[in-house]
Amino acid sequence: MRWLLVVGALLLAWSTSATAEDARFAEPGHGYTLHYPSTWTLSAPGPFAVVLRPPPALAGGEVAVSVENVRQPEGSGLLEGVTLLARRYLDELAGHARQVEVHRQAPFLWHTGDGLVMTGEQVVADFVRDDLPYRQWAVFLPNPAGPVVHVWLFTAPQDLFADWRPAAEGILQSVQSVRK
Repeated sequence: MRWLLVVGALLLAWSTSATAEDARFAEPGHGYTLHYPSTWTLSAPGPFAVVLRPPPALAGGEVAVSVENVRQPEGSGLLEGVTLLARRYLDELAGHARQVEVHRQAPFLWHTGDGLVMTGEQVVADFVRDDLPYRQWAVFLPNPAGPVVHVWLFTAPQDLFADWRPAAEGILQSVQSVRK
């Protein structure tokens, strides 16, 4: 897993509703769709992972939003799997970064777009990597159709996090489940 696939958003507040200026990610087999600002770039570092970044001139390349599909731990139900993956994320973060400080760990209600509301989990943590202080908001969204959790991450330098949060949150709120 690439928990530290760093994550991001846009300086201007971005509406959660799709507009002509939004781009849409809807790759078959990922189990979700999402909208993001059309000025952002999308890359796919793995078969079930995407990274969205605002223009480097605006964010310096340090801001990103990512979504990665992670298989639920064997034998776990949806809620238990989400909790186990959140714990694994925190363990991996502590192993790859310094000065990890968790500010929030709480349930997250995900409106899947098809009338369902699923309970996931969210974690907000600060850490230092390469001598730079970052803040990361991780949200674990259980896929209602299968044993997969969509791990959504927004990462930014601590001094840019609040500026980019509205756009990142707009992307998060646009995530909708796709059932086969």
